Amino acid sequence: PDLTSTSVHLTAGSHTGIESVTAALSGADAGNYTFGGAVGNYTVSKLNTNISGTRMYDATVTAAAANLGTVSSLIAGDVVTVAGAGTVADKNVALNKAVTLGTLALAGADAGNYKLGTGALTVTPATLTVTASAATKSYGQTPVLTAFSYAGQQNGETVGSVTESSPGTAATATVAGSAYPITPSAATGGTFDPANYTLAYLPGALSVTPAPLTVTPAPLTVTASPDTKSYGQTPALSAFTYAGQQNGETVGSVTESSPGSVTTVMQTEMPGEDLTVTQVVVPAVVLDESLTELPAGTLPTFSATLPDEVPAAVEHQTPLKPYIEPYSLRKQDRN
Repeated sequence: PDLTSTSVHLTAGSHTGIESVTAALSGADAGNYTFGGAVGNYTVSKLNTNISGTRMYDATVTAAAANLGTVSSLIAGDVVTVAGAGTVADKNVALNKAVTLGTLALAGADAGNYKLGTGALTVTPATLTVTASAATKSYGQTPVLTAFSYAGQQNGETVGSVTESSPGTAATATVAGSAYPITPSAATGGTFDPANYTLAYLPGALSVTPAPLTVTPAPLTVTASPDTKSYGQTPALSAFTYAGQQNGETVGSVTESSPGSVTTVMQTEMPGEDLTVTQVVVPAVVLDESLTELPAGTLPTFSATLPDEVPAAVEHQTPLKPYIEPYSLRKQDRN
């Protein structure tokens, strides 16, 4: 028969002195019997239960009671909680990781009616945000972008490097087009494991500034042109050539000077050649090229060609007449 007790002793444990038990008899011959009641002792066993829960990755193996709040098989209305802490085998993200109970235990008003069996903890990824750092370049440069920051790492874990790209790294990226986005990706290295995180990437900005332009002087060579004069002339020297001018630019004038432009320059001998021009003191009595005496104050006329370089004068040192200052003659006139 199905027995129903009117006793209030329904909690786990042993109970004696049942006041009354009623029964409803059933079966083909039930009508032949009358249930006269029963008196006796009985035991209520604890109900087996398990605990489980979820927490975010924190880089530890701790399984805290706060994260294992789900208690299975509770009778409606019973109040049962969990206290203490246990551990899991490793820190990594995974579903239903077995919990070593440690100090974990059931608590609450009805905890005595339940027996704690096992625990299971699910560890979910933490969020790690990686942000590309702002950067600046001069126009024409092609920088390698590597700087970044990050937030959300757990228990001091680090990120080693991040791949970054930007259209602004091209040498042709203009100042007008900046700032250009810097896109980070593929965080790696350091002590963190990407599998334990949900990675969020935030862009940075690459600004392009005008490139400094340094202009250095171009070499320009100016050469005085050769020139010829007759003795006694004072030519104005102005002819020149130049090379190295840029983009068709021109030179208008050049100041030129020469010791050969004075009137007191005359012929002097070069070895084996006719005399060239050098300075001479004009005597009181002068002879021309044929040694004919000229009137006082009259200068002889000599043909002369000015070379590029004038050597030292070689003068005739034998007086032609006692009162005539030594001066230079052509080679053939000295023999």
